[in-house]
Amino acid sequence: MVSQKADQKRHSTAQAPSGERRGFLRWLLLAASGGVMASLLALIKLIVPQKSGGYIPTVKSGDQLIYAEGGKKGKPIRVDDLQVGDSVLAYPGGKDGNYANIIRVVRAEPDSFQPPTRKDWIEGGVVAYSGICTHLSCTVSWEKRPQVTASIIICHCHTGLYDPLRGAKVIGGPPPRPLPQIPIKVDKGVLTVAGGFAGPVGPKL
Repeated sequence: MVSQKADQKRHSTAQAPSGERRGFLRWLLLAASGGVMASLLALIKLIVPQKSGGYIPTVKSGDQLIYAEGGKKGKPIRVDDLQVGDSVLAYPGGKDGNYANIIRVVRAEPDSFQPPTRKDWIEGGVVAYSGICTHLSCTVSWEKRPQVTASIIICHCHTGLYDPLRGAKVIGGPPPRPLPQIPIKVDKGVLTVAGGFAGPVGPKL
């Protein structure tokens, strides 16, 4: 009888470490799965707009526009710096940490703009649109051609094409809608925002 009890005790003692190991492995797998899910959620937040209406810009009337790239990065954009046919990427001053604020600025002949461009939102032949493609959020570029009327705003990710003289109307590729225009004015020679975007920026889910 004593021997049987001793055997049972030895058996339970031998089984305990194995059970503990299995429990630890289960906990480890759960922790790893949680880490993977957290990483995936973080990645989704980076790729997918924050709300169904798109990214959330914080541009406000009175914000000066500054260069977003190049040798003049961070400096105010003066209207005299832009020649007809030029285009630059801009941010409102002090708000370059929010990608939703990026703006594509284009200068053309004032009489070359056509509907649905808001002509009352243009000054000195300068028009501005969101710099975020409405397809999958890539930053749009400028393709300057010999004739300004043939120049286009282009998204190189999937060859989305926009007409800057006709309200950034989609003229090619997969973008589902135009780039929203934003009103600007010239204040003491510097390009300044005069209001909010005409619609949601980026993809509209």
